[in-house]
Amino acid sequence: EKWQRREILRGCAEITTSIYTHEGDIDSLLDSALNDLGRLAELRTRRSERKVKVILSEEVIPRMESHYTRGRAQITGLVTTGLEYLDKIYCGWGGIENGNFHVVAARPNVGKTSLLTGIALHAALDFVWNEQVGDSEFTLAQAAGKKAFQTEDGRLIVQRRGIPVGFSSLESTGAAIVKKMLFQRAKADLQLWRTGYASKEDFPPLIKAAADIGGPDNILIDDTPRETIASIKAKWRRWHRQHRVRFFMLDYIQLIKSPRGKFRPDRVQEMEEICAELQALGKELNCPMCILAQLNRDYEKEPNRLPRLSDLKNCGAIEQDADSVTLLYKPSPHKPFSKDYTKEHEFFTECMEKKFGEGWRKQSGRPERINALVEKNREGPKGDAQLLFLKSSTLFVDYDAWLKQNGFKQASKGEESRYRSEGQGQLEDGKIDPEDVPE
Repeated sequence: EKWQRREILRGCAEITTSIYTHEGDIDSLLDSALNDLGRLAELRTRRSERKVKVILSEEVIPRMESHYTRGRAQITGLVTTGLEYLDKIYCGWGGIENGNFHVVAARPNVGKTSLLTGIALHAALDFVWNEQVGDSEFTLAQAAGKKAFQTEDGRLIVQRRGIPVGFSSLESTGAAIVKKMLFQRAKADLQLWRTGYASKEDFPPLIKAAADIGGPDNILIDDTPRETIASIKAKWRRWHRQHRVRFFMLDYIQLIKSPRGKFRPDRVQEMEEICAELQALGKELNCPMCILAQLNRDYEKEPNRLPRLSDLKNCGAIEQDADSVTLLYKPSPHKPFSKDYTKEHEFFTECMEKKFGEGWRKQSGRPERINALVEKNREGPKGDAQLLFLKSSTLFVDYDAWLKQNGFKQASKGEESRYRSEGQGQLEDGKIDPEDVPE
């Protein structure tokens, strides 16, 4: 206890000295002071130096035992994306096992922000998770009618829905983001409202969606443009402390302003520092963060290839520091170096014609195929998730799930076939055997 008092005195003295001697801007001074205060907060916890056998017995083995079940896919992260195939690859985002610094990158006008808002809505409203609680909180949860149960080893568990989400947008306004969330939740046609063709029948879904979004009060949005990394870190720490935010989102990383007020010639070095700061912040708060990024133009100059990590704009540190990198792209309808359509595109066209009629291509909000290529996954496998972008409501859904919901028996020819030779794992009616889908 005496040692802790001395450490508090030493830390406060360092903060006081830095205030008098600091020569930079106030943002960097505040960031330094908050880091010092964070180190003082660690005095309440045990020291960070531990032996391997302690970590093995206290963390690794108990976590492996709790996650082990035979034949079932496990979500070991803090939160899921709501997109089935991505969740199979990541097993959830966040925590020691699954990492906290996740990057989603694409060229403009592909749907990065729409994907981010969809994931935010799922995390804040639909994600169901279990929390271990004490006796008093367990009793209160039971009295409130919440699902609460006791495990075989005596732990008291309460089932909860949704986690607080913090959304920092350096590009779009808060009103634009909330409007996108509203129409995604209602699955309503945004273009009808923009052009004045909405009818009375279009109101009830939006009214219900507004109640869903505003009810839990689980989403914080900040649309301050051209922020510095120091101000973003300070804001996210405050959100985590005051509002218990556990999932952070940023749109997008290349718009973060230079701490000196203008872009320096060595922008690459600045981006390296920004990525390192975000990686450190994810470890400090132990909360997942989804960071959007832009791809450069080199990807568009070379047809018939998939995007790769080197296509990330301005910086190679993003691919180095991120725990995962997901690249959004529009799959080519043509075979490589040919004008012939692929079988997948022909199948997609057939499904769209059956669902929306032969004139579906003329609709402004027609669905569009977008793939999410997991090009880096530090804690697991890579993969190519097939998504469907419902442009009328700016909503991303699983392509296979959409096919099944709309009565199309044939599964899409995509990620499953990449893991096996053709015909292997197929049922008689052409469906994929669930037992053969790789985890």
